[in-house]
Amino acid sequence: MATTNEELNKKFIDLWEQGKTEYIDEIISSDFEHHYNGETMKGKDEYKKFYNSLLKNFNNLKFTVDEHLYPTKDVIVNRWRAKGDFSGKCGEKDLSQKNIEFGGLTLLHTKDGKLTAGWFYNDLPEVLYNHTECK
Repeated sequence: MATTNEELNKKFIDLWEQGKTEYIDEIISSDFEHHYNGETMKGKDEYKKFYNSLLKNFNNLKFTVDEHLYPTKDVIVNRWRAKGDFSGKCGEKDLSQKNIEFGGLTLLHTKDGKLTAGWFYNDLPEVLYNHTECK
């Protein structure tokens, strides 16, 4: 178990940058609240579903964390970007294998060495909408 927010965040980053899915059970609390695009999902299993659903729409998705902050003892903030080949649709148009880049912020709450809540903000919907093939 991670003992500091820095160690906890390192594992969270490794989960997304390196695909170390074994860290989900280690760092995500069983009652984790996940906030994304106006929805709130609860529990570790819902987080796993979110993680897997995002990755299934991309080939070779690579995350890079550009900056992380620890403003208080129970908060972590990451600014990140991602790049990969999207294998979905934009409306009726197939965008398969189109290189997509997007960025975002993640605000995480921690307690007792676990992530207890997370707010995930990114510009993927806007990037897909503004993609030339979507217009």
